[in-house]
Amino acid sequence: MLEYMYPRLDAEVSKHLNHLLKSPFCVHPQTGRVCVPIDERDLEAFDPMAVPTVVGLLGEIDSWDKVHKGEGKVDGMPS
Repeated sequence: MLEYMYPRLDAEVSKHLNHLLKSPFCVHPQTGRVCVPIDERDLEAFDPMAVPTVVGLLGEIDSWDKVHKGEGKVDGMPS
């Protein structure tokens, strides 16, 4: 019984860096989804398909840049 209950590591997961659990805000190499912290007191509310993606974040940055074009620049240089 102890054999089945004792924590085990999957050999493939422990060999390849892309399989290891990573720090918050890292990016999954295939889906582009950003690793976000979740509220452990409300796990049912977490929707893994609603987390931000790199493409979505870049789109938000581009949109913000278009709206705020030229703000914060001095002599053509970013502040």
